[in-house]
Amino acid sequence: MYRRSVLIIGATSEIGAAVSKHLASKNMQLFLTGRSEKKLSNLLLSIEGEGHQTLSRDYLKKEQIVDDRFSKEKFNGVVLITPRPTACLDKIPTPEEWRELFECCFIGPLETLRKALLSLNSNCKIVIISGITSKQYYPPLPKFAVLRKMWLAEAKALSSALGSENISVNTVSLGGVWSEKLAEKIEKESQDSGETIEKLRSNRVQNIPLKKYAELSEVATVIEQMLGDLTSHISGQNLVLDGGFTSVY
Repeated sequence: MYRRSVLIIGATSEIGAAVSKHLASKNMQLFLTGRSEKKLSNLLLSIEGEGHQTLSRDYLKKEQIVDDRFSKEKFNGVVLITPRPTACLDKIPTPEEWRELFECCFIGPLETLRKALLSLNSNCKIVIISGITSKQYYPPLPKFAVLRKMWLAEAKALSSALGSENISVNTVSLGGVWSEKLAEKIEKESQDSGETIEKLRSNRVQNIPLKKYAELSEVATVIEQMLGDLTSHISGQNLVLDGGFTSVY
């Protein structure tokens, strides 16, 4: 039975793991990359199906970026989960801080994608998962917007460059996502403040029209759809998955 092959860059993040498990449950064959070999091994044990592969990459170690294993693969889809930048509250980061942010959160993941380009089938779908700061400035995290916006611009450029090969490139800008890490944070806030978890969770979503964060399963389902026929004539576009939070047109 034919199985679609999908490369997932950043599979060891919580969103990456959820997407990986969902796609594996749809009988897709996965090539998982991430920065932690241990997390990759654990993820591989938790997903359905056989024949999945893993590749560990540390974006800050340039010697690990170059790899020829992709040359033996043919991918029908690519999902790139952009790394979350480290918080930097300085008005202008130092050159060293910028270099590390760019290397870890943009250059490294993009180099992994570049190495995979020759292994993409015609009609391949590339989906880049970014954050809501690509669309709307968020004062507590001022430098996130710089890197997130770069991914939107790069996706637009790639959609033009790869269009003649019938390869589509689109992005998803995520708003709040209900994750295990967020659940732990709210639980601690509840213990410290005496407020119920339900009350704290409700308070967090008052500025979202749908009054909720996205579930990981909802994110994974959207990614599955964007890897399919939904984007057969859609490329260079950004889907905002934020429950209506963004106020810009």
